Amino acid sequence: NDPSIAVTLNSMAAMHAAKGDYPKAEPLAQRALQIAEKAFGPEHPNTVTSLDNLAGLNQKMGNPAKAAPLYQRAAQIAEKTLGPEHPKTALNLSKLAEIFACPENQTNGPPLAKQALSAKLKLLTALVWYASEEQRLAYRNYANPYTLAASLREAPELMLGLLRYKGVIIESLLEDRSLARAKLSPDDRVLVDKRRAAREGLAQLAFEAPKDSD
Repeated sequence: NDPSIAVTLNSMAAMHAAKGDYPKAEPLAQRALQIAEKAFGPEHPNTVTSLDNLAGLNQKMGNPAKAAPLYQRAAQIAEKTLGPEHPKTALNLSKLAEIFACPENQTNGPPLAKQALSAKLKLLTALVWYASEEQRLAYRNYANPYTLAASLREAPELMLGLLRYKGVIIESLLEDRSLARAKLSPDDRVLVDKRRAAREGLAQLAFEAPKDSD
């Protein structure tokens, strides 16, 4: 039940899944989840990773009915322990929304998609204030909110999503460039640096699990 064994099992499961050998991959992923639950507890952020791996495997195997409750549990744990805008929360909400993004599941799909898109947008907003220009543009492409937005089957929501994602990146780049060109006094430069440091600190806190405090 050592946590390092769970890591190895998840890696082995991924290796077999990459080969298409799902019968070998599934029991390994299941065992990794069991170890994580015993080692960390059923509602720990590290357990989310094993839940996500097993859910993804079931999705690849064509078992969305098995994958959905695993993604849902992972999203709930991540939201509770890491926060609603954490990457793990956004990822599992997105995966869950993808499963329900079909005409038969329009009751569950749109609300999940909207929640996932909101989490991704807030995550992007946090990232842009301390990432490099190359990283910002790369993450915009990686995040790819457009397929998820299209699943809402609402043209205004899709267009709003497109504009928001592009706008967040452009706004951050324009602010950086305007500050670089501005002729600031030494006192103003100190204030700008403090503001930037505060934003970076807030953004980095979004990626950490809350610590016990009074």
